[in-house]
Amino acid sequence: IIQSKVLLATAGAGMGSDSGLPTFRGNEGFWKNYPLFKKTQMSFYEAASPAFFESNPAQYWYFYGHRYNMYTTTKPHNGFKMLLDIGERVKQGNYFAYTSNVDGHFQKAGFPEEKVVECHGSINHCQCYNCRTIIPTPLKHIPIDFTECVATELPCCPKCKCLLRPNILMFGDYDWNDNRTAIQEMLFHRFVNQHTSMVKRTSYAIVEVGAGLAVPTIRHMGEFYLENNQKYKTTLIRINLEDNNDALDCKDVDIVNEENVHLHKEAVDNKEQFLSNLETIRSEDEEKNKNEHGLLVEMRTGGLHGIEMIHNHIKSCLLYTSPSPRDATLSRMPSSA
Repeated sequence: IIQSKVLLATAGAGMGSDSGLPTFRGNEGFWKNYPLFKKTQMSFYEAASPAFFESNPAQYWYFYGHRYNMYTTTKPHNGFKMLLDIGERVKQGNYFAYTSNVDGHFQKAGFPEEKVVECHGSINHCQCYNCRTIIPTPLKHIPIDFTECVATELPCCPKCKCLLRPNILMFGDYDWNDNRTAIQEMLFHRFVNQHTSMVKRTSYAIVEVGAGLAVPTIRHMGEFYLENNQKYKTTLIRINLEDNNDALDCKDVDIVNEENVHLHKEAVDNKEQFLSNLETIRSEDEEKNKNEHGLLVEMRTGGLHGIEMIHNHIKSCLLYTSPSPRDATLSRMPSSA
């Protein structure tokens, strides 16, 4: 991360679990949070669909209204600010966040709006079912009747008075207005193009947190950069407690985890030693294959814990000095430190 030119922070549903947000892993996880749907045997995929909105908007907004209230009142965990700190102070602003989460927690934690892609949309914005206008969600709180499992007030379009739905890409959704996300994607690709040269490759460090296999949008994004390493020179650090690299099948990617790190250096006894040893892995691989391969580093731990390990390790390599909030600087630690 220190040696790379660009930091990409990518996140799936697991990123929010350390903030206390549910991940809806499988029907049982979904039904645990919404017992009503267990009675009707409605899956998460059916509840998160335009068809459900059209058939029962009050019950639909019970589900999405509860999520909206939960996401807007929950404080993002400190891992978000740690990633932002690395982006601002170590990468001098050469960073971007890319997430499939719809909770808006990157922005809530301080990431600038113009440096975040929400590829599945945001629950903090709605679109009109009729005129498709996108507006910020007009209600600060969606009132819910938990006995009847319905929202007692439904958000309406101020322009045409029709019902609003979340500006989120749902399952089987052919009416999602992606204009807001398209602008985010445009800014992201402009950022990538500015930092990518076919003459001299820009090195990318991707920190991927909590991106599972059920909806693998974020995993595929990081693996795209790995598999195009000739252009992007990528190290992907995958922080995931459960899902490993089974979905990755690319001969031009070297994989390092706690089981095989001894192949690069001495065997490690704990995660902190493992992280320390990663400093030498890239240099050894570069000498061996002249950067032809991407590098996937698997950290099989929780999201917040993994980010803390990375942040603390970077701080041990760099000396942060902050004379004032407006003049935050950093300098290399002496080699004897």
